[in-house]
Amino acid sequence: MRSTSFIQTAILISFLLLFKTSKAQLPPIIDTSFIINECSKLVPDPDVLRLKEHFFDSFILVNDTIGYLNPNGTLHLFEINFSDSTTVKKLSISKYHGSNFNRHLFYYNNQIYSFGGSGLFNSFGKLIEFDFNSGEWFLKEITNLPLNSKGVISSWLYGDYIKVLFYVNNEKNNFSFGTLDLKNFIYEEELSFYSDKNNSLYAPRGLLSYCNSRYSVMQFYYRRSKKAVIKVFDNKTGVISENTFYKDRLSIDGISYAYIVDSTLFYRSANLTIDSLNLSQTRNFSSLSYPKLYANKYEDSMSNKRVNYLLVGVIIILIMSYFTFITVKKSKPNGLINGTLAIENKLILKKGLKLNREELDHLLEITHLNQDSSKTIRSRLINEINENGKIEILRERNPTDKRFFDYKIT
Repeated sequence: MRSTSFIQTAILISFLLLFKTSKAQLPPIIDTSFIINECSKLVPDPDVLRLKEHFFDSFILVNDTIGYLNPNGTLHLFEINFSDSTTVKKLSISKYHGSNFNRHLFYYNNQIYSFGGSGLFNSFGKLIEFDFNSGEWFLKEITNLPLNSKGVISSWLYGDYIKVLFYVNNEKNNFSFGTLDLKNFIYEEELSFYSDKNNSLYAPRGLLSYCNSRYSVMQFYYRRSKKAVIKVFDNKTGVISENTFYKDRLSIDGISYAYIVDSTLFYRSANLTIDSLNLSQTRNFSSLSYPKLYANKYEDSMSNKRVNYLLVGVIIILIMSYFTFITVKKSKPNGLINGTLAIENKLILKKGLKLNREELDHLLEITHLNQDSSKTIRSRLINEINENGKIEILRERNPTDKRFFDYKIT
């Protein structure tokens, strides 16, 4: 725990004098303990702030003198001034909290916004803007939001646009990815897809850099050590990477800090020494593009849809074939083609008689066929006539010559 003191002031002055000729914008020394203590004095219930666990993902550093703090899960808003000594001022008068955990807090065009979030057993998929005059948050209307939007999964700001992945609730897709234009607050969907692996879609939060910059630094704590995984997020491309420069650094506490100015990486240690490296000179040993990840999910979703469409098509063809067969069958009188029906009528006149093979073949009109063909056709015609049910042709051994059959018409 640190508080402002003569020693810290002296360190800060020395630090600023050391770098006063630098063109780089240097982040102030952030005494998190002092700031948390001051914020706690300004709210009736300081337990709702949770700033010891969620300080940097609740903090916006606008420039080297001004920052804003919106404790995660609350509507409290504090202004932090670093110009001479650190001062804390409460800006909000909001009383209701608990509905915007893990929201995307950002600063744009001199305004502060909170995008998405969750709480109270629900998700919030909309944008609220802080009004500095009234000290209240107000809903900002967005045109063309996806239907049945249930929450914001991922979002990042670059220039005048926010890339955002919405969770939606409809029958076809459950995610919508696109661009929110902050000049006119219109959302334009780029793709939508279905995925049941939601956890892999979340882009990380917890920014350590200045707002409105191309690059952001993100910190992921180790649970059992003071070290952290520090990664770089490119707000223009949506790619997060882990590089050798930030590898095995101690976790950031405000006096120590990690940041990027233009394309140069900086790490300020707890003793105020600064390391720097150009982004082009460091090696990334892992990276992930969220737009490509979402595009792949879209392609997978489309592939699944194509398979489903193919299955539906096959089923439709089978159903149509079945009904075509039934229709054709019904169009045949008594289930027989005309030629077979004429043969059946001849056989009805022979009902009760016993015919030899030559007599039957004559009635079946197959005497002109060779032995093999006549045998095949005879068997088929007998089966068709018997299945029709008007008469039945029974095959019996010839009593005088067991090698041959007679045919009884019943």
